[in-house]
This record gives sequence, structure tokens and C-alpha cells, in this order.
Amino acid sequence: MDPYVIMKLGSKSHTTKAKYNEGKHCIWTERVEMEVNQSGKSSLVLKIYDKDQFKDDLICSTEILLLKEGLLVPSEKPKEREFNLFYEGVKAGTVKIECQFEMLPFNF
Repeated sequence: MDPYVIMKLGSKSHTTKAKYNEGKHCIWTERVEMEVNQSGKSSLVLKIYDKDQFKDDLICSTEILLLKEGLLVPSEKPKEREFNLFYEGVKAGTVKIECQFEMLPFNF
């Protein structure tokens, strides 16, 4: 397997680099910065695909409700959480993410 992740938060998205021949136990160390909308109702959607020559296959996905998970609280240190991944409604594994939220100054 050659997995990669597409992360989507609101209208923003980020695609990680594919991990060629790394199978099911990959580690990505990419730093991604995304803005959260003011309502705080944002969810982070992770979709993991297998990179193929002709058509990439969806391996699994999850949706993380940032406010519900307590990840929208400003902190000095990143918070680490583990979430279940699903494929067609069936648990297909877990993903561990490290997340840090910080308040940015308002631009008027």
C-alpha cells in the first residue's frame, strides 16, 4: 500500500505526501495550519487513500468534531488524540493526531 491523507477543514484542504510501500502503519510528520471558522462548529475530515497508477482507492475515513473533542481550546502544547477510522460504516483502524489551537488577532 501507498497511503496518503486528504484533510479537509471547512473550505480548506491539505494532501499529505504518499508513503510508498509503507503499508498500514504509516507516520506522517507534516505540519499543517488551517483556520477554524468563528462559529466553532468546524469538523476535520480525514480520508486515507491508497495511491495507485490509475485510480486511487479510499481505504478509510473519519470526521472529527473539533469543539466536541476539546481541540478548540488554546494551549501552549499540542494535544494528542486517537480516533477510529471507518470504511463503509465498519471500523477499519485508528489514527492519532496532534493538534494545537491558538487565537489569532482580529483584522478589522
